[in-house]
Amino acid sequence: MYTVLDFDLTLTTEHWYAFVQNAPPTDACGAALHAAVHNNCPLSEATLPVHDYFVRRFFGDEERQRALRTFVETAYASGIVVIASRGNTDDIQWALRELSLRVHCVFDHRTPKHTLLQRLCVLTAPTHVLYVDDVADEHRTFVDHGHAPDERDPDHQYVFYDLHGQRGRRARGLSVADLCWLTDYVTRHSEARA
Repeated sequence: MYTVLDFDLTLTTEHWYAFVQNAPPTDACGAALHAAVHNNCPLSEATLPVHDYFVRRFFGDEERQRALRTFVETAYASGIVVIASRGNTDDIQWALRELSLRVHCVFDHRTPKHTLLQRLCVLTAPTHVLYVDDVADEHRTFVDHGHAPDERDPDHQYVFYDLHGQRGRRARGLSVADLCWLTDYVTRHSEARA
């Protein structure tokens, strides 16, 4: 199974790319985090308050962090996990390292998401592709290029989990309930294919 995940406002609860690209915040933790990302420096024990600020601000409370970690680890154990984002690859990889989340690769704006998904579907057929994104247009673009995914059909090759469509509003990242459903979906799909 391939799990393709958007990053900003899907895995994160705030827009990471905007934070990194904008001027440094004026608060101490925000400024230290901004500098660490721009200098590609890992946070250390000495910067524990900055690390706590980072994970809470961008990945939510401890319950959401656990649910996110469980989902990504389950997807990783069940196949290939790819991040497809319009953000910067280095900044995303920095954030993933700080969270100790393993993924197989990160694609940025230089590879359009629909092109990446088409290539995965061609290269991996009949492997299952789960695509999770908060922007409904990203899903429609893929469908417009000849693929017809079905969100809730576990036997369908391409499954989209559209946060906007699930909640009827602009999502602020996967909720704990979303993450639990996705973890269960990946687990059930992996067991069915085994």
